[in-house]
Amino acid sequence: MASSAGEPSRSTTTIVSSMRFYHVLKIHGYSNTPNDARNGGRRPSFNSRPFPAGGRTWHISYRPMGSPHHPENTEFISFYLVLDDVVDEAVNAQATFGLLVQEEKPVHKHCRTTRANNFSTSRDRAFGYERFIEREALERSEFLKDDCFAVGVNVHVVRVAPSKAVPDPDMRRHFGDLLSSGEGADVTFRVGGETFSARRLVLAARSPVLRAELYGPMREGTTTDAIRIHEMEAQVFEALLVFMYTDAWPEMEREDEAAMSQHLLVAADRYGLQRLKLMCEDTLRNHIDADSVAAMLALAERHHCPRLEEECANFLSSAAARCSARSTVFFFALTLVISDAKIGSETPAADGAARKRPGGGDAPAPAPADKRRRPEPPSSSGSRDRHHQARRPPPAEEKVRASHILIKHEGSRRKASWRDPEGVAISATTRDDAADLARALRDQIVSGERKFEDIAAENSDCNSAKRGGDLGSFGRGKMQKAFEKAAFALKVGEMSDVVDTESGVHIIKRTG
Repeated sequence: MASSAGEPSRSTTTIVSSMRFYHVLKIHGYSNTPNDARNGGRRPSFNSRPFPAGGRTWHISYRPMGSPHHPENTEFISFYLVLDDVVDEAVNAQATFGLLVQEEKPVHKHCRTTRANNFSTSRDRAFGYERFIEREALERSEFLKDDCFAVGVNVHVVRVAPSKAVPDPDMRRHFGDLLSSGEGADVTFRVGGETFSARRLVLAARSPVLRAELYGPMREGTTTDAIRIHEMEAQVFEALLVFMYTDAWPEMEREDEAAMSQHLLVAADRYGLQRLKLMCEDTLRNHIDADSVAAMLALAERHHCPRLEEECANFLSSAAARCSARSTVFFFALTLVISDAKIGSETPAADGAARKRPGGGDAPAPAPADKRRRPEPPSSSGSRDRHHQARRPPPAEEKVRASHILIKHEGSRRKASWRDPEGVAISATTRDDAADLARALRDQIVSGERKFEDIAAENSDCNSAKRGGDLGSFGRGKMQKAFEKAAFALKVGEMSDVVDTESGVHIIKRTG
């Protein structure tokens, strides 16, 4: 934009790098920015020169007194990325705005990154930050020098594959939406203090046990009575419902996979969901190690999982082949542990009567359900004989409770989330961009601008977002190594810097 007397001038530079474009907007003569009086009561707005990015034309909108449709923001400076082209097709882009010091390097404390948005469908084809920085704060800062300051804008244009003439089947999505909305629900379940609504016909079509409970002679509950589900955690029942509605493996993070799969296997056996049971078996076969083999073997025998049982046997045989004579004590101890697990799987409940599930088989030991928490593996131990009671109990496991904000990127193990089911934005986000966004969100929390729980609910790519990022309590060996190390190193109330794992980048807050 050309400058003239009495108004600030702006010079621009664009550097193209693949589908990423870096644009620098310099504001000269900041103090000459027009005010309300000089604009007849209208708020001033200035546009940069147009620049190309991703085959489209854009400009930056600089609003020194905020936008007209936000009358409460007159003390703030706003910046927006604006699409100049008027097109029918989707134009998805993400922008990062950052104040620059003299050497033109962004300062993380003053960086703000948007999510990938479709600019072509927006009312004014613009996305940015209405409250980028207070004018008073800018005027006191090192960024304003000689009546001039600069903002670097990273524009990341996301190309979306053209739509197919015949779209892929989306029945799973439709049924998933039906479950999420609760529309038409005619049965309610009460599980661990939480309430879930569903359709009887869907559940009856998927589970022979629920068909008998809801429509057979043993049916229970009416449209007004909540059916209580005992000996199951709310998180597990929620995942069970997702599978019954979508026939797809419920979304979960890798650190939850082993414990949740054990619970789901028990639930699948309880409700006659053979496909889910086999999926759980396959998942658990990848989580067998020296610490878990005894519990896995007991679980496999109790719930008739021959493939899991065979994998446990193979693991033990392999370990025995590698073991030297001096390891005899280890295998003697392991035999005792496995014996304990088997004894526990056959031990009746404390009142002398074995707990039964619909259709036969023992139900897992009940877990406390007074509050939502990270699931622990189902218990495989019960009462012990006198010899086992005499043995010294193991030391109490060290645990922490934490919440986190997960930002996924192109290097994440699973490039999809509840916020981005198709993974379009995630696949187009670099690790550095994700880290910049995580640090910017952390700065908002540290400054008191926003609460951790609110930011997690809005921005985290983990399913724990619905709980404000809360992961519940967990011990060592339950999380990915880098996450565990960072969480256990924090004191209660402390918040980590960016932590890298296979899932993405995290900001962790220890809460207990």
